[in-house]
Amino acid sequence: VSLGILFNINLNDLLITKRAPLTLGIIKDVQKTNAEVNDNSVLEYQFLYTVDGKKYHGTSFSTQKIAKDTVMVQYLMQKPQISRILGMHAGIFPPWILLFLLIFNLVGFLLFFIGIQKTVKYLSVVKNGVLTYGTFSHKEPTNTEINNQVVYKIFFNFIVNETEYTAIAETHKTRKLLDEENEPIVYDPKSPEKNAVIDQLPKQVRKIFEKDLFFAEKPK
Repeated sequence: VSLGILFNINLNDLLITKRAPLTLGIIKDVQKTNAEVNDNSVLEYQFLYTVDGKKYHGTSFSTQKIAKDTVMVQYLMQKPQISRILGMHAGIFPPWILLFLLIFNLVGFLLFFIGIQKTVKYLSVVKNGVLTYGTFSHKEPTNTEINNQVVYKIFFNFIVNETEYTAIAETHKTRKLLDEENEPIVYDPKSPEKNAVIDQLPKQVRKIFEKDLFFAEKPK
């Protein structure tokens, strides 16, 4: 979808400013395109105009319907062949949509990158993981909400070789993580600070550990 929109944006719209010279144009044809903006069909206008005695042909797009045959045409003084009907666009979609697409794709990339980071973390923990149990320490609200529910950071403490470590889970479903006195945690024995709360792992990863939870030593 993004590529389809991208190919239907004409950057000439950025070159033609409000100060561009005007001339009279004649509409020769109007066709409905397959594109829509706010549920309104985008129309393609073919038009003719003359600059310094030379005739030019142009194309503009808009959702508005024009009943008359004559229109005002904006054009570049240095390149009169670059033009558009006043109030319309040189492409099916306006250039500002590029900014929207950039933001949309940037957010998508960031989510993908965060997902990859979490996956790498889980793979490391799954490969070398040792099961244990942690005790609830405290929780802190974040600035994020899901379904109008505040997402909390929930902290659990666990002991490895007489050293205390912390595992952190983030969720808006706090009851799920606070329903037991001890919460199962998996950690990397070489680096216990690399850990994960079992209930926060993806379902398929969680199943790997569930059968071994019974054997993990609970804190006293």
